[in-house]
Amino acid sequence: MFLDIEKHPLPDYPVPEGFRITRNGPEVAERYEVLREGAGWSKLKPDFLTNKIIPKGLVFCEDIATGLPVASATAEFSDYPGHRTDWGNLGQVLSLESYRGRKLGLVSCLAAMRIIEETGFTKATLLTDDWRVPAIRIYLGTGWRPWCSEPDMPERWQKICEGIGVDYNSLETYDNSLLG
Repeated sequence: MFLDIEKHPLPDYPVPEGFRITRNGPEVAERYEVLREGAGWSKLKPDFLTNKIIPKGLVFCEDIATGLPVASATAEFSDYPGHRTDWGNLGQVLSLESYRGRKLGLVSCLAAMRIIEETGFTKATLLTDDWRVPAIRIYLGTGWRPWCSEPDMPERWQKICEGIGVDYNSLETYDNSLLG
């Protein structure tokens, strides 16, 4: 997906009561791995937090009562093959099952997107899977638009949009001319 922050300014959304957002770096690697494991995600490559994320770009949404991170997102430097390195990247959006449905993924994404913007990036990318419907709803609602970088993507996006009640034809979409 693609985000033009100049065209789609980042919306405000309050952090739900009982939670806080923190900006972190590699110093919280162990806490992050516990969160990833609890959300059913695999372990990270050892150098991810030191080489890929923007400084203080690991966002936690923490439960104030327990101090535990329950959702997260990362503000990253884009280094995907074929992507531009002068764009940021939103990644690693996850939450614990028992905390889903409280907009914690949304506030984590918005915090990471603000870090991308504060770093000076006006454009950003993200990679997602077709089945990640709750995340896709968040992305579309915060200005992200489909980037149809592969021939089968328009059809895939039409199916996704149909499933979530969004008119695909009314969405601004992008193709690889973005890389121009």
